[in-house]
Amino acid sequence: MTAPPSRTRYVTILTFASTLILVGGWLMRPRVVPRHPAPIVPETELEQLARRRERRSLDAMAQYFAETAGEAAASLVFFPAGQRSGLVWGDRQIVSSPMAGAAAGTSLVAATPAGETSLGLTVLGPHLPIVALESTGPLAGLSPVRPAEAAPDAGAWVVAVWRVGAEPAFMAGTFLQSATATCGVTPVVEVVSSLALTAAMTGGGLFTADGDLLGMMVSCGERTAVIDVASIRRVLSAARSADGRLLQRYGLRLTALSAAEAQHFAEETGLLVREVWLGTAGSLAGLRPGDLLSVVVDGAAVAGEAALAALMAANADPVTLSVRRGSTRSTIALSAAPGGATGAASPASGVVFEQAAPGYGIAVVQPDSAADRAGVRAGDRLVSINQLQPRSVDQVRRLLDGAGPSAWLEIQRGERRLGVLLEARP
Repeated sequence: MTAPPSRTRYVTILTFASTLILVGGWLMRPRVVPRHPAPIVPETELEQLARRRERRSLDAMAQYFAETAGEAAASLVFFPAGQRSGLVWGDRQIVSSPMAGAAAGTSLVAATPAGETSLGLTVLGPHLPIVALESTGPLAGLSPVRPAEAAPDAGAWVVAVWRVGAEPAFMAGTFLQSATATCGVTPVVEVVSSLALTAAMTGGGLFTADGDLLGMMVSCGERTAVIDVASIRRVLSAARSADGRLLQRYGLRLTALSAAEAQHFAEETGLLVREVWLGTAGSLAGLRPGDLLSVVVDGAAVAGEAALAALMAANADPVTLSVRRGSTRSTIALSAAPGGATGAASPASGVVFEQAAPGYGIAVVQPDSAADRAGVRAGDRLVSINQLQPRSVDQVRRLLDGAGPSAWLEIQRGERRLGVLLEARP
């Protein structure tokens, strides 16, 4: 049976439409892009690219630190005589590390960007880790340091800047911590960093990456350390006190008598010599810890606060002192003029011989003993007991055993002589 023409035409149309759809789909199919393997970059080229990136980063950091150092260098001078730097602390004031041979009242020449200038020493003492100098006029071409408001975070970048002659030098590192320490006999806060500090850097400053001053590099015994800005301020403030000025001028620490000391010395008045620094005016005048002083003014002896005021206000040089040592009284002239070197020279060889250490070394101080309570330390040297210098260890024992309820000990600790009252526990 033959299909009707209309149905045959419908099937033909459907077949043609399906064919068109298939052909169109084939023509519009997604093209497959052949995948080729990515080119392999040699390992050496990768290393070179990494080094180039690191080098660009390091160059940028070095440039940044150099700019920071250049800005900080505007606050530094150089002292040719001491071969060290100094920091501009104010319009006319410089602070630095102590220099050998420098004496109070003398002047030092500093090299600045504007040329050489003369500065007078105003703060100097054997007990101080810093010196201060002042110029008669403004310091041309220099600007005072800008102290940091606070210590940076651990790991932050810091830059040490100092001068070598007229040229600035710098070294970058990281901040580690701030810690309490002792520089000589002075309690300070030390700024600790990753930098390897050297003596050539003394007098220079340690700055933040933004150019703010964290501290100054100074000599602390056999090492170079950084003391913070607050420590510098405390030292300068203490040096301006009466006690500080006495130490600077004469190398003496004087106090009024305590009740126990007044009983031991059987004296109500007088200034007690508690500390004498070796090689200073007081030491060269022959003063020793335990001496009782009065100042002779217009032929009359004055003691106590009046004597202290007379010592500090004395325009005459030398100052006449009345000294009581034990049962002996004498009069000496105390001059503030700096003394010379110690030691005995052989005229034939020109060799200066070191004097033997005095007294007897103290190896151990028992905890909570009379010596411990008085402040005696292991390493001290016992020089005298009640103004008597023992000639043997046996004599030391006899003097201490027969001293009664109290004994005055003169000890040497480093470059100073100290006096302490040894009291038996009641």
